[in-house]
Amino acid sequence: MSETAHDAKPRLSLNARKVYESIPEDTSKATILPRMDSTGSLSQSLGQYPSFVSMDRKDSQRKKLAIPEFESTRNRGHSNSAIHSVDSATSLSSISIREADESTFADQTQTSRFTGDKVSPTWALSDILQVLSDKNTSSEDIVDKTNDMVDLLEENDSLRNDLVFSSVIHVVQRLMLQRNEMVVACGYRILWYVVTDLRGLQLFFKYDLYIFVIASLSKDSKHTTERSECIRLIRRLVSIEGGPNEFPIALVRSLINIVEDVTDPLRTIAFETVVEIALLDPERAYKANALGVLLQYIVDGPAVSRGVFCEAILKLLDLPNTRPYIIKSQLVQLLISPFMDISHIKTENLQVIAHLIVFLLKNWSGLIAFSQHDFLPIRELISCLTFSSVSIKSILLQIFSDLFRIKPMSLNDTNDENGPMIVPLINSERQGSLTKPTTNARSSPETESSLVNHYTMLLLHICIRCGLVEKLKKLFEEVTDKKLNKRIMVLLSEISYMQSFLVPDQLIKSIAPSFELNKQIEKYLRNHHNSNLILTEHVHVKLSEQVFKDLRLKMLCGVDATQLKTLVSDTHVLATKDYYKWNWSLITELMQGPLRDSRNFEETVRTTKFYKRLMSFYRPFKYRFASLRKTKSNLVFVKVGCEIFKNLLSNAEGVKYLTENKVLPQIAECLAQVDPYSGITAGDPLFSKTKLETTLSYGYFSFLGVLSADPNGLRMLEQWWFFDMLYHITDQKAHRPDLVKIIIKEMKYNSNSHMRIILSKVASTSSPSLRLFSVRLLGNLLENEECESFACRLLVGQLCDPEENIRQLSVELLTSFAKDEEKVLEIIKYRPSIGVLETPSGINLMLKILATGPGFEYLQEYDFVDEEMEAWIQSKNKHYVQHIETYLAQKLFNEKAPNELPYHFFGGLVRTTDGLRLFEVTGTFDSFSRVVNSYANLIQTGQESEFYYNTPCSEQEDYVTDLKSVLWAIGHIGSSDRGVCLLDMTGVVNEIVSICVKSQNASIRGTCFLVLGLISQTDLGSEMLDDVGWFTKTASNGYLGLCLPKKLESLVDLDTHEDILADLSRVPNSTTMEEFDRIMDQDYLPFHSREKLLKRTDSSGGVGGATGPGPSSHSANITKEYQTLKQIYRNLLLLPVNQGKAVGNLNRLKSGHPRLFESEPVVMKLIIEVLENYRIKFNVKRFLLGELVDLNSLMEALLKHNRRKLKEQGFLSGGVSGENSKSAPNISMARGSSNRHPVLY
Repeated sequence: MSETAHDAKPRLSLNARKVYESIPEDTSKATILPRMDSTGSLSQSLGQYPSFVSMDRKDSQRKKLAIPEFESTRNRGHSNSAIHSVDSATSLSSISIREADESTFADQTQTSRFTGDKVSPTWALSDILQVLSDKNTSSEDIVDKTNDMVDLLEENDSLRNDLVFSSVIHVVQRLMLQRNEMVVACGYRILWYVVTDLRGLQLFFKYDLYIFVIASLSKDSKHTTERSECIRLIRRLVSIEGGPNEFPIALVRSLINIVEDVTDPLRTIAFETVVEIALLDPERAYKANALGVLLQYIVDGPAVSRGVFCEAILKLLDLPNTRPYIIKSQLVQLLISPFMDISHIKTENLQVIAHLIVFLLKNWSGLIAFSQHDFLPIRELISCLTFSSVSIKSILLQIFSDLFRIKPMSLNDTNDENGPMIVPLINSERQGSLTKPTTNARSSPETESSLVNHYTMLLLHICIRCGLVEKLKKLFEEVTDKKLNKRIMVLLSEISYMQSFLVPDQLIKSIAPSFELNKQIEKYLRNHHNSNLILTEHVHVKLSEQVFKDLRLKMLCGVDATQLKTLVSDTHVLATKDYYKWNWSLITELMQGPLRDSRNFEETVRTTKFYKRLMSFYRPFKYRFASLRKTKSNLVFVKVGCEIFKNLLSNAEGVKYLTENKVLPQIAECLAQVDPYSGITAGDPLFSKTKLETTLSYGYFSFLGVLSADPNGLRMLEQWWFFDMLYHITDQKAHRPDLVKIIIKEMKYNSNSHMRIILSKVASTSSPSLRLFSVRLLGNLLENEECESFACRLLVGQLCDPEENIRQLSVELLTSFAKDEEKVLEIIKYRPSIGVLETPSGINLMLKILATGPGFEYLQEYDFVDEEMEAWIQSKNKHYVQHIETYLAQKLFNEKAPNELPYHFFGGLVRTTDGLRLFEVTGTFDSFSRVVNSYANLIQTGQESEFYYNTPCSEQEDYVTDLKSVLWAIGHIGSSDRGVCLLDMTGVVNEIVSICVKSQNASIRGTCFLVLGLISQTDLGSEMLDDVGWFTKTASNGYLGLCLPKKLESLVDLDTHEDILADLSRVPNSTTMEEFDRIMDQDYLPFHSREKLLKRTDSSGGVGGATGPGPSSHSANITKEYQTLKQIYRNLLLLPVNQGKAVGNLNRLKSGHPRLFESEPVVMKLIIEVLENYRIKFNVKRFLLGELVDLNSLMEALLKHNRRKLKEQGFLSGGVSGENSKSAPNISMARGSSNRHPVLY
């Protein structure tokens, strides 16, 4: 087909270098989005990465998929379409038609790109497979046809869903045997579409196609196209349910080799793939020695991958059927050992490992791993404090400071170009809330939530028990570095304080420091923990100033007439009209002191012009005060003006004077200038927006505010029609939001006046910005006892505001206001909106309302209680598990989160008698008790481990979530004095304690531990825990919700399943020569004549199998070829031990017997056997598969042998590869052509 320069895209050259240059050279930043069924955490973590070969969206979201590296010569409008992902959960079963007759595709015709005729997709696919099957097809045509096949399958879902793997196996094999990188990549691209279910995956491995994958991954990174398509295929195979269980260890080791190579562009993708394989099949990852390599990648690789690794590790540590693989892999020892190797580890790498340790210890599953052998790992970590390295001591101090929530570890980037970035090991979605901690940043246990304190207390007690305090005391005496010494002292003082505040009294250990250390600790504790009781220097100064001021005012109030005249004269008001020369501080004192006396005031007004000159200064039309610039130094004039107005209102003579003064009429006239209904206008009003922003004219509203707080002042405002003008100005038609804000801000609302009506009007009818401003003002009024009822009423009304942010702010203010039952009843009096209370922002307010008797009745009027209870039983109780666990993660990792625990409906419901009665009547608590009892019985009968080994992952997760939701519900119910009675009657506390100390599920243990902390908040709960051997922490105000078992070991000791670990050997069970004999029996003897071999001896265990064993009494004369194969195998086994010698021997064997390395498939089987059972370095693997053997020739012979074996076994019958034979003719005979090659073997 001819193409023009205008409508055709240039053909992409098959030259390997050009292909390599056509795609990004560094694909390490690009990753693939995997599907995770067994753990949602990995999919969430991996979901943040971009995808360069996205494989996991739904088919409906995909565009036509063309291979970018394999551009077709045909003019296709979609050739530039992006590669979109396919949902990994979608099962595309197959690639050859399964029991479909031609009528199925009668209406699925399309225009052929070749002839323009309408053809069936089935026939089009048959055309493509026919061309790809032809040995004479050029490489360029193979690339074009592969693109055509991809397009065809993308355009015809039914065709893609009805095809089976066996129909294209021969095509894929032919492509994989080519020496052209582009053609091999075409084979991988086709396999991506073909292998879509477990059956196809099993055939993929049965046909030994995975050997091509191992060979491609072992090639140099310059083979970018082939390796990229290869790892795309692996990602697809991993996404198949049950797929990783079929993976050979050799394939996993190939991925690990890529992770080990710091220069490989596919390193990040390989890392994520190995992590996912470890999650889905931890035994396979364990046998491949994956964990150590993954940990090394975390230390020197990109920081963004650390959260993925840690969450995967925690997931595996959680369950008894996966935990042994992590324990046996010595993860904890791998983390601690760098602190003991002070000469070969970078400080930056130590910081990364320190973050990993903190991350694990702040999770219950990780704490369990560190608690093995009586907390031996923690003891070893503490012992590292004795090393001479200052950097190790400093990092260890950071670890413990972070664990105890004293100060988070530094998140700064390192300046070393080779060092990794230090980042928090949490989801990137939450990283934005983290800020760089200040030097004094610390968590205060006094204000922290009980659950966070509970877990911190456990970590603190464990570390103290492991000897941390003794090591720190010894270190304090030995260290000469003042900075380090101070950090040790701070840590010790915090430990001392937190232990006294958190740890039960029966378990507190005395620190008993030296005299000098004790002095330093006491000084620190006074400065940091009693700051609310000890006045700082700044507070002392403020207090002294206020005392001096009060004494001076008292002295001034006692002056006589002569002294008063002297003071008035000293203000210089009578001497000059230059107000800058006036003594404004003395004026203020006079207004606050002696001039408040009516006689002094009357005498001053009668005998002097003192008040006349002051009021003249403030009169608007004098343009003295009104024209002053709005600066910080000039604000004193506003403050003194307010004091003058207060002084005038303090006595009857002053009120009379103010009433007769011109200042109020002039202010009223100025206000009328901006009143749209007054009829008075001015070219440049005093209260214009510009003047309010630049001059002190805004101060007149402060004066009006003083008047609005006094009954006499209110009468004056009404006399001069101020309220009428304020009503007009606050109307939206006035278009003066700036003036409205000043008015409502400066006015006072302590009396039931017009100002309350004006504020109510602005809060309900103004623009959204003004309404929001009004709501904030109402929040301040809630703190004023005279205004709180009025403000509460308006805020309850604002719950129905159409703007969400206004509703949310109103709810927050009301929630803060509802501190006691009296204030809650005040809110209920105004009947808040139930719809708002149901929202996430209104939940806490609803809980406070629900906790009161009238509140329960109010909510019950609207059937809210019954409906909410049903919703919690059905779904919300389960959702709470994720909510509370997210909250705890945020708090423990120093993220921004509220101090209050997330709301739980059942906990609030049982706080009233009516709610408790309703809860009992429904039988909900009985059902909760049965769930706990069922799991406790599972543990008691020894069936818990069996449950985790035999139950599918999805069912396990559902069951565990149900159990956790029930435990949290019981904990919140037991945290109230009324609700705990239900626990006492059912005896469920004993069962929770039993689960807490005996369960093999680490996260369930952690949940039980925190739930017991909630139960210990009541007297009865504390008594029940005391009966089962737990200590609780008490304080002067009651129980703190902190408890610990008398025997700490019972809380963290888990069965390590030694019987399982005994079966986890990474070395093959059979001897090496037994494996050799097995391979020879299966893959050598069936394809060679008996005459070629002599009989074996009894001792050699030689060659029998398909030809039958020879007599054991005869001596063996092994053929030369058989002996050479044995030598090859022995040298392959030598590779892990003595690489140089083994490579030399293999090269000599190849020189002497080149045919074996070119055409004997047993050689490939022997190589794969060694790769399966032993760790072989990347360069050695590249030598084995790229230099030692002729891969293509050897694989061609191997595939022929496989086809012969499968036919003899009956696997290939009538050309159908183990699948329905009816499907075969549908493609091969779709057009009735007799000269077509059969599609199937």
